[in-house]
Amino acid sequence: MKSLFLAILFCSSVSYSRTLIVSDIDDTIKASHVRKKSDSVANAFVTTLAFKGMKETYEEVLEAEGAEIIYVTNALDTIMNGSHSKFIKNNEFPKGKIFFRKGSADTHKYSTIKNYLLSNLDVDRLILVGDNGERDILFYDQIAQEFKDRLTSINTYIRIVYSEPYKVLPLAENQKGFVSPLEFLADLTVNNFIKVEKYYEIAGKQSQEILAAEKTDSKNPQYFPGWLTCKSFDPGSYEGLMTPIIEKGFEKVRSICQ
Repeated sequence: MKSLFLAILFCSSVSYSRTLIVSDIDDTIKASHVRKKSDSVANAFVTTLAFKGMKETYEEVLEAEGAEIIYVTNALDTIMNGSHSKFIKNNEFPKGKIFFRKGSADTHKYSTIKNYLLSNLDVDRLILVGDNGERDILFYDQIAQEFKDRLTSINTYIRIVYSEPYKVLPLAENQKGFVSPLEFLADLTVNNFIKVEKYYEIAGKQSQEILAAEKTDSKNPQYFPGWLTCKSFDPGSYEGLMTPIIEKGFEKVRSICQ
């Protein structure tokens, strides 16, 4: 009887476990240039500055039953609610609740994610996506340390948009850097969040676009903003996931950051 009860309990927990994506907005999915005040102000209400490829990658992860996404931004609710909401909608990012900063609390991201996880005990796998422009590296590492024993997996991805001459935090242990969605997509596939056949389909398309893309100050969706500084970043190589066109895409990312 006890074994039957444990089996039922196990099956129940599996059926209700789910994946949660936590995504920052500015400089993670929107090219805001937060480290230059004049640009961040000028770009604050622009809703077309999407980083290309992120929407499709999020969508594939969210194909899993029960998967969910939330957006956690350091932008003030009273100022940026309308603009960021329009940005998500206009660029067709997956629907999800947006948590804005209220007041001057500089630990907003950390406390919001922590409280959400404590209120949603069925979350089993966590994907944290941010950038190295502010303190995502620090807050995400705190979350990973606090919840590592409760969750099956915690994968952290940090968009590298700044390097010298900016002062930036180094990546914490087990955090993965990325400059384009190719590296992000490949690592998600390695960790079984995305099916291999879908990876080849999306990464092949993205690689072709990346090969044609250059650094630009355009207000349109883009891969590489003109202000990007990713000095010495190496996208690595994912054995078993490379085709000739995808490998060329990775090489293009490497050359952009030389």
